[in-house]
Amino acid sequence: MIYKTKDITIRPFIKKDLNKDYLKWMHSSIVTRLNSHGNFPIYKNDIRDFINSIISKARIVWSIFYKRKYIGNASLQAFNWIDRNAEIAILIGDKESWGKNIGEIVIDMLFHHGFNKLNLHKIYLGTAESNIGMIRIAEKLGMQLEGRLRNHVYLNGSYYDILRYGILKKEYISIEC
Repeated sequence: MIYKTKDITIRPFIKKDLNKDYLKWMHSSIVTRLNSHGNFPIYKNDIRDFINSIISKARIVWSIFYKRKYIGNASLQAFNWIDRNAEIAILIGDKESWGKNIGEIVIDMLFHHGFNKLNLHKIYLGTAESNIGMIRIAEKLGMQLEGRLRNHVYLNGSYYDILRYGILKKEYISIEC
């Protein structure tokens, strides 16, 4: 389950990846401004719970490396094995790695894994309407806007809609070919 390009590698998460950089990202108002990670302080118990959730196989988590530097995590989670779907989540905490097309490449790697290795029928994500970068990635990778949850998330003093995007395996395969 290791995927690579020239500069980007994702591999299964291991405990030592949760280093001081990870805690710094979780406590950064800039890194967490578009998600709910920054709503509450992160403590060692939270990290232990995160590690235990990975071990329980409730999700598949990869560590993201850019030019051998750990820069974040990506996951397939919320599996529904009857309906054959899962949600994608990604966090690139290293601000120096932003704007380098890494998120798009990593999400495409997760699509490949989810559709070709796990035989999922659909992969989806939800993002705040203010997360323009994630919206661009979703649309560029062929995901369709499926719905809007009105005033669903409270970030930085304001309510935002959550936009739900999805892509079916047959749509991904036609784009991939």
